[in-house]
Amino acid sequence: MGGIVVLERIAHYRVMREIGRGAMGRVYLAYDERIQRQVAVKELLLPEGLGEEERREAVERFKREAQAAGKLSHPNIVTVHSVEEDQLGNPYIVMEYLEGVTLGEALRQGPLSPERAIAIVSQVLEALEYAHQRGVVHRDIKPDNVFLLYDGRVKVADFGIARVATTSTMTQVGTVMGSPGYMSPEQVRGEIVDHRSDIFSCGVLLYELLCGVNPFSPGDATAVMYRVVHEDPLPLTRRDPSLPPYLEAVVARATAKQREARYQSAAEMRRDLLSGSFPRPAPGTVVVGAPASPTVHLAPPGPAHPTVVRPQSPVAGAPPSSRRRTSLWVLVSVLAVLLAGGGILAFFLLSSPRVQVPDLVGISEDEARSLLQKNGLSMEVEEVSLPGFEEGEVVSQVPAAGQKVDKGSRVRVEVHRSSPIGEMSRGDQEYISQMDGMIATLSGLDSRIRDTATEINASIDAAGHRMKKNMRPQCDALMGELRSLRGKAAGLSPPARFSSLHAQFLQLVDYCIARVEAFYAGIAAVESGGDYEAAFKAGVAPKDAYTTLFPSFVREYNALKSQ
Repeated sequence: MGGIVVLERIAHYRVMREIGRGAMGRVYLAYDERIQRQVAVKELLLPEGLGEEERREAVERFKREAQAAGKLSHPNIVTVHSVEEDQLGNPYIVMEYLEGVTLGEALRQGPLSPERAIAIVSQVLEALEYAHQRGVVHRDIKPDNVFLLYDGRVKVADFGIARVATTSTMTQVGTVMGSPGYMSPEQVRGEIVDHRSDIFSCGVLLYELLCGVNPFSPGDATAVMYRVVHEDPLPLTRRDPSLPPYLEAVVARATAKQREARYQSAAEMRRDLLSGSFPRPAPGTVVVGAPASPTVHLAPPGPAHPTVVRPQSPVAGAPPSSRRRTSLWVLVSVLAVLLAGGGILAFFLLSSPRVQVPDLVGISEDEARSLLQKNGLSMEVEEVSLPGFEEGEVVSQVPAAGQKVDKGSRVRVEVHRSSPIGEMSRGDQEYISQMDGMIATLSGLDSRIRDTATEINASIDAAGHRMKKNMRPQCDALMGELRSLRGKAAGLSPPARFSSLHAQFLQLVDYCIARVEAFYAGIAAVESGGDYEAAFKAGVAPKDAYTTLFPSFVREYNALKSQ
């Protein structure tokens, strides 16, 4: 094995093989002999020659991963079962074992279709929104940290450099952490980052999935980081003209250099991705001047160290003094031409007067049109269907409110319209409305059942004869909700075309009930000194059956209700 020490056992985990390795640790596929399941065990991997301070920081980062991930319980985030130490005091993390491939591996086959890319990134954004709401910023979103499971789900992994915002900030200004091609500009500059850094990384991820290349490559780390800070990516449609223009707009907003100009939440970006609509302009993002104090900028590719430079004018190109001289020449030349024609008055008469764009978002289409007409502007309407808006309400506008434009300009707005019903009968509509809610409820219950299984495993004492925590109330709550859901579903009369799928839904609920029944049996076996492992094992088959059936059920259901 090239001199690498291969462990055969870590505590009660029998190591089967090494399945991954990164800067922070080595990951093994292992078998938990107590619970009789496969797990992934990540141990800290420290290179030789580290000083005491570096070693201490590495251990702290490793523990921080467990702290960050341990706060999170979400279907799109890798589950951490426990954090333990071996006989020598070295920490390791026990996680769920994922059967699938990383996005990095999937990208070796080339770019993905827009539909597939949207489906993947929307799940990543859902995971990040959940993490951000709990004060956790990932800071290393990239293809190798996103897993595609064989059942179609997406899992975000490796919170190794995540920052827990609710605790003291352990990464100070000046420390650069992350993967160069996916880092935000503020991350490259070594500033303290917030959740909007993850949104930038998601924009880069979406770009790469659609085009097959990182927008800031190629080059060494210094060249890539320079582009992240100073250069905009080549627009999506320049790389592939067949891509929908709205995706280009979504990527552009997500990867804006100024964090205030990006999406302000992962949910906001996810909404635009799934709705297929152009993003709303970020409020208050117009840059009116240079920063007031010197800023640390990366030098262009060549020198490998940051350089302190003076603030630059917002206009790119020549040096500021040269640009001022050029601008002055242009102005003098224009005035000379106008005066030569005796037309200084014509200069003002022929120039279009500028007007300020009013704020249209949140008012009705008719009100918006009337307001624009009063300001000498026209309106172009695009209809969209989005949750949370009234019929005919303006949901976005371009240009943004407050911007100055020429009188007579056109303002493009998106107006909410309810989705057309088509030929669907009222009975079908009512059935679909109820089933949509019940499917969402079942998905949430499945997630809670998985969490409960983890808690039960952690609650069994080392001897296997006592529950350290009373898990029965939690099981009672789950069983009550499952039986209520089944009763509600059984009481529905599905339209003929949904009959087969309805039966599948009832079967899915039954699988979940069987899983909770196995919890009861296992808890009773622990308390009586019986074979609790065999009792818990009775829940494996229904869990596997549910995991296999649910994705195909949802696909068929969505396809059928759209017909």
